[in-house]
Amino acid sequence: YDINAAWQTGSEGNRNHRAFAGVAELGYTWESRWRPRLSSQYVYATGDAEPDDSRSGRFERLFGFQRPFSASDYIQWENLRAPKLRLELSPSRSVRVDAGWSRYELDSATDRWNAAGLRDPAGQSGRSIGTEVDARVRFPVGGHVVATIGYAWFSPGGFTTATSGRDVDSNFLYVEAYLNAFR
Repeated sequence: YDINAAWQTGSEGNRNHRAFAGVAELGYTWESRWRPRLSSQYVYATGDAEPDDSRSGRFERLFGFQRPFSASDYIQWENLRAPKLRLELSPSRSVRVDAGWSRYELDSATDRWNAAGLRDPAGQSGRSIGTEVDARVRFPVGGHVVATIGYAWFSPGGFTTATSGRDVDSNFLYVEAYLNAFR
C-alpha cells in the first residue's frame, strides 16, 4: 500500500488559495515465477468550483512530469478524480510487462481540464473526461540501456465530447530508451 497527500495554502493574486490532492494505492504481488502484481489506485486533486469568487481551490500540480497519471500525458494532477487498475508481470529478471485501465473525471464540473484547454463554466457538460487503457514492455537492449515500448488508447467521456465538439478516440504508441549509470 502507499498513500500520498499534499495540501496547498497561500494566496493567488487577491484570492485565498486552499487545495488538496492525494493518491492511495493498494496492491498485492504473488510469489510465483512471473511475480504477478495486481493493484488499484485512486488519484484525487481538488478543482476550483467557483472561479469568480475570492477563493482558489484548484490544486496546482507540483512537477511537470505526469506519466504516472496518464500514459498518454493527457491528465495532470489537478481537478481530478481517477480510479485505476494495473496488472504487472515479470516473465524474466530483466523483462517487465504491465497494463492498466483508468477512468478520469473532473472534481469540479465548472473548472478546467487543463491539458486539453477545455472548460464548461456552467458545469452542464458533466465530469467524465474519459477512459484510458495502456500497456508497456520494458527490456534491456545493452549493458546500461533499457527500452520501453508502450501503447495507450483514450476514449473521450461526456465532458470531453460536449466541450470539444469531437468524439474521437486517440491512440498513442511510444518508444523510450533509458541509460542507467548503475546496474
